[in-house]
Amino acid sequence: MRNACKVGFIGVLLAIVPAEKSVLWAQTATNAVIQPTQPLTFQYAAKVVVVDRAAKTVTVEIQNRLYLLKLATDATVIVQGKSVPSDQLVADQEVTLDVVQDAKGDVQIAKVLVSPAKTKAEAAGKKPRRK
Repeated sequence: MRNACKVGFIGVLLAIVPAEKSVLWAQTATNAVIQPTQPLTFQYAAKVVVVDRAAKTVTVEIQNRLYLLKLATDATVIVQGKSVPSDQLVADQEVTLDVVQDAKGDVQIAKVLVSPAKTKAEAAGKKPRRK
């Protein structure tokens, strides 16, 4: 009796779900994995804490947290609307970062927009003597 109920239930299921739909559902399930075609980009307001020119990394403070980010090989640094070399980045600069996450999941800095200084900066070292 129990086996007859199981067979009857399966028969009802097979009658309800047409064969064409089940094949379509199987194809949809296998094609469900979608790879992003373009890397993900994000923009953050940050403050430069440390610049390591040898390793091409920048430590920045974003919302009171420190992050060590690598500069992309084609990263651009923009100061007052002009593209400058990455060695123009120094500590205590307020910047806007365009961060890119590639298909591998690596996060790198693609563009740095340096904000105008709020106070006048002075070069480090001894002050020149007045004559």
